[in-house]
Amino acid sequence: MKNVKLLVKFELIIATAIAIATLAGKSNLVSLCFYTSFFVMMVLVLKLSRYRSQCKTVAVVTIIFAFGSVVISAFSCGELPPLSNMIFFLVFSALLMYLYLLQIIDIDYALFNWIMKWGIVFSSCFPIAYYIFNIRTNQAGYLSMNYSNSNLLGMWILQATLFAFLNLFWQKGLIKKGICIILCITNIKLLLLSGTRNALLALVVGGVIILLHLYRKCKYSKGLLFGVAVLPILFLIMYLSAFSVLSENKFFLQFAMEGKGIDSRYEMWTATLYNLKGKLLTGSYCSLAGNVHNSHLVILASYGVIVLILTIIFLYKVMRNVNNQCDSFFQKMCLAAFFVTIFMGIGEGALFSGAVGLYIPSCIYLLLCRYNPEHG
Repeated sequence: MKNVKLLVKFELIIATAIAIATLAGKSNLVSLCFYTSFFVMMVLVLKLSRYRSQCKTVAVVTIIFAFGSVVISAFSCGELPPLSNMIFFLVFSALLMYLYLLQIIDIDYALFNWIMKWGIVFSSCFPIAYYIFNIRTNQAGYLSMNYSNSNLLGMWILQATLFAFLNLFWQKGLIKKGICIILCITNIKLLLLSGTRNALLALVVGGVIILLHLYRKCKYSKGLLFGVAVLPILFLIMYLSAFSVLSENKFFLQFAMEGKGIDSRYEMWTATLYNLKGKLLTGSYCSLAGNVHNSHLVILASYGVIVLILTIIFLYKVMRNVNNQCDSFFQKMCLAAFFVTIFMGIGEGALFSGAVGLYIPSCIYLLLCRYNPEHG
């Protein structure tokens, strides 16, 4: 298991390299790191292949059904999807296996402490790039810092913000806590400059969940876990059903930003669902795979309703298994950080549509959840 822990550390180092290379505008290095992360993931899967669990079964079945949908889509379109388009399927498969692996990898104090220290380094990348190296590129008036768009930057900064917050509660000593406070403030400022409303909303909702459980010793309820698993698709249904009211309500109009109106997702979502008519069972990978700005709609459009249901079941099982091991408040904070990542999917493809390795730092919270720092 020692080699497995080294591979986990290597994956996180790769994620940091992806962030730094993107900030530096080194696209070739980003691609190299991205594909290296897939190789490391394959090695992890092979090393831990002997473990058996219900979650692994659901993950493998989901991947098989997803691949079947890709094949069916290829036959219906009369051509194979280009290799560049297969990246979405690879990311989806890697994410499911990564979530499964994070439940079975042993974590001790040494690994826990290393990840937390790594979190400080990762959280420092964006403020250092902005304030010291003056990387301040913009797109449509919003900070993008050499990322392909401001929303993608916002999703990465959100993860940096979450690690800064977790370290604020974990680190001891005034100097270390002071550094964490500075990182929290600067990353939130950059998040605001990116104009990524989904990330900001997800952060607020996660904070509310933490506050509601501040003095509760019990674990998160199964109802909450299921709600988190279905929230992105539930939000989409509610949004489309109430769009006419939302677009005229003064309260909701306050959330409109320059170039980002309340209707910014409406046309894409309705067009995607229209193109899915007659293809709900298997989706249409050849024509609809990619970021349709809702994590669960990405799955539905690419692979169909069966894979979406299986993915929701898998997410619920993963969170339930990890939640059963949460005995301390800090562990619940780590799980809430993962909730925030899922919440981000209400308006972004997030984890399921590429996002250039975002799944690596976004899911590591599940491993942190399984170590109780109060027990040493």
